[in-house]
This record gives sequence, C-alpha cells and structure tokens, in this order.
Amino acid sequence: MVHRLEAVPVLKEEAELGECPVWDERENVLWWIDWSQGVVYRSDLTSGASRPYQAGPSLAAVALTPSGRVALALDHGFAELDPGSGRVRELARAEPAGTASRMCDGKCDARGRFWAGTMALDEQSPLGALFVMENDGRVRRVLDDVVISNGLCWSLDDSRFYYVDSATGRIDVFEFELAGGTIAHRAPFVEIPAEEGTPDGLMIDGDGYLWVALWDGWQVRRYDPLGELDAIVEVPVARPTCCTLGGAGLQDLIITTAMPDGADERRAQPLAGSVFRVRVDCPGRPAHRCRYEPRH
Repeated sequence: MVHRLEAVPVLKEEAELGECPVWDERENVLWWIDWSQGVVYRSDLTSGASRPYQAGPSLAAVALTPSGRVALALDHGFAELDPGSGRVRELARAEPAGTASRMCDGKCDARGRFWAGTMALDEQSPLGALFVMENDGRVRRVLDDVVISNGLCWSLDDSRFYYVDSATGRIDVFEFELAGGTIAHRAPFVEIPAEEGTPDGLMIDGDGYLWVALWDGWQVRRYDPLGELDAIVEVPVARPTCCTLGGAGLQDLIITTAMPDGADERRAQPLAGSVFRVRVDCPGRPAHRCRYEPRH
C-alpha cells in the first residue's frame, strides 16, 4: 500500500527558487538556498527566524563542514562561506568562466568529497557535467553529456549512487566505489512520466529508501530499494525542489519549493517558495560534511 501524507508550511520566506535543504544536527538549524537570488539561509524552524547570506549569482548548493563554515557549489566551481563574517571565498574551479553552463545541485559523499553538477544555460543542450571536488581541492570530471545535473545521493552502504539529469525524466543508479570515489555501470532506477512531474532533488533516509521531489508534480515521493513506490507527500504548490530529514530524531521531512512562472499561477499558489514540513515514521541520518583540506 502506498502511504499518503500532506506537508504544511514551516518557513514563509517566499524564495524564488528554494533548494538544497541541509539539516545541521549540531546546531538544530536548517541551511538552504534561494537558487535564483544567490542567497544562503540559516533558519531556526522553532522560532521561524532566518539569517540570509548573500553568496552571489549562480549559487547552486550548500554543504556543511566540520569547522562550521559552509561549502558552496557556486558559479563554475566550489566556494566557502564564513557565517561569522559573511565572506565567500573560492575553493576550486570546475569549469572556465564563460562556459555556457552553471552549477546546479550538489552533495557530499561519506569521505567528504563535494559532488556537484552543471546544467546547460539553455536547458536543452548536453553541455553540463558532473564534478567532484576531492578533499585536497582537486576537481575531477566524472560524467559528461548532461543537460540539467540535479539530484544525487548514495545508498546506505555506499555501493550505489543515485543521480538525476532532469532532462531524462528519470532517476538513474550507478555502482559506486567509495575509496576512489568512482561511478560505473549506469542503469535506470525509476522513470517519471512527464505528466507526473520532473525529478529534481534526491535524498536517502535511514531505512535506505529514496525520496525525490517532483518539479511541477505537487509531490515528494518515496521509493524502496527496488524502485517500488512506497509513499507520496502532497505539497500544496506545484514545484517542490528538494527534501531532507531534520528536526527531533531527524524525522521531520523538510521540503523546499519554487515559485511558478506566471503571475496568475503565483496568485493561485500563495505558499509557493515556502519551506514545508511533515512528520514521518522513518529515521534520517546526519548529512555528510565537506572535508576540504587543501595541500600547500
């Protein structure tokens, strides 16, 4: 039986394109971004207070670090935000400036490598790629011919890597080798019919089930390790973008969303751009932290 839940708003920041929620279990706060406005938010879901940090154009993803700073996928590479000063500094470049693409989604693996992909600016050409920033700051290109590099995550045992190029309408799975940080043998995992939405951000929960946000689908879905649909979370806006598990016991499913394009649609969806939450009965797990230790 497919379980059904409904999410309710918990933060009403009215983000143009909310993305990349990451729960900091040490501070009990949510880090997330407004992709379109280049803003990083640190939000307390209990008080509803958020502190914004201006990171700059082409902001795509955030990742926690052991030091308390925040790693970013930004523009054509990787950067770091110091929450104390608000300063942003570049860590590593993935592509040359002027490339007809920009960073999209990103996440860290269990070794602290920061994986992030790019998308074609025209959203149609296979100009994007998937990159990984190693712990020493070197950047490797691991996948080519991508249109919109989006959600990514790993199985609990780190043997599988799940990945979305949104243009395919599909979640794919690769074999993953943690020691070397390599992917191989790509295969389809779940196909999403176009009329049901476009796969966007991904997350693995503590049971090893996969969650995916469906852009223009009004839903977040949970799939079991065999790719069978297990649960649907209804969201009262068309464009959920990504999700994470946080809060008490890491059992609050937290969902970022985006605004629709047209003025009429925006009036019809007054909660679009908010962050939503629903309590679930599956456990989360702490986010992997970016372990950037450059060689000198």
